[in-house]
Amino acid sequence: MTDMSGTPSDPGMDPTTVQPAADQPDGGQPDGGPPDGDSSSSRPPWLIPVLVVLAVVAAGLVFALVSSGGDSDCDGDDEAAVEVDLSAAEIRLIQQDLTDLGYYGCSVNGVYNTQTVDAVKELQTDLGLNADGIIGPETLAAIDELLARGSTTSSSTSSTAPADTTSTTAGSTPPPEGVPEVELTIDGGPTTTFEVTRCDNPSETTVTLTGETTGGDVTRLELEAEDGQGTLTLSGADEAEGTVDTARVSDTGAIVASGDIAPSDDSAETSSFRLEGQCA
Repeated sequence: MTDMSGTPSDPGMDPTTVQPAADQPDGGQPDGGPPDGDSSSSRPPWLIPVLVVLAVVAAGLVFALVSSGGDSDCDGDDEAAVEVDLSAAEIRLIQQDLTDLGYYGCSVNGVYNTQTVDAVKELQTDLGLNADGIIGPETLAAIDELLARGSTTSSSTSSTAPADTTSTTAGSTPPPEGVPEVELTIDGGPTTTFEVTRCDNPSETTVTLTGETTGGDVTRLELEAEDGQGTLTLSGADEAEGTVDTARVSDTGAIVASGDIAPSDDSAETSSFRLEGQCA
């Protein structure tokens, strides 16, 4: 059968009916293909977990580097760098002195480590001494003199080394003019000054010292140390007993001691103390 236009027609088909196109997903893409602009199906499923793990590992490495950077200068400060004829107590005292003078910033542990050697060299250089990093009589005298006058040196400030002292037997140095005094500081608090009434030091690290003061709750101080260690007792309205970790008296009569102390009645926690001044 032929329609009027001459085109054969299907007897069962209405020429005005349009057959619908096959169902297609939104976006006009055939079934099975992703919509335009969506590539999520092409991303490997393991990619995001791997990226998260890598980010966590990187953050940990950064944290470790930052955390270790602050104390890297003190690495190995528990290892001796050189052998010296000093006890651990004497080395601790030297390290504390160097700390107070601004030359040392690591553990006060009684080990003559590389950091102690470097600190001593810097001090010796500033004072015009032979910078070998080893504590000797001349360097000790210089440290005691700096501490006694409460001054420090620095590499940016020109300073002159103190005159070398004549070697004398410990305890034989005549006392300075006036009454010798020592100053006691507990936990960085106020300083109490004691007039020295007795100071016997048969050796540099063995000393018996007593002092008196007025106008405070503590009126008497007694220190006994042998080989740099011993006891400190305070008496008066407030009484306290302490342990001396380091003690030294120089040839010039300067004394420096430090340790821990607590009230005799255990009413407070243990505190650190530092004693320095001039021995009689």
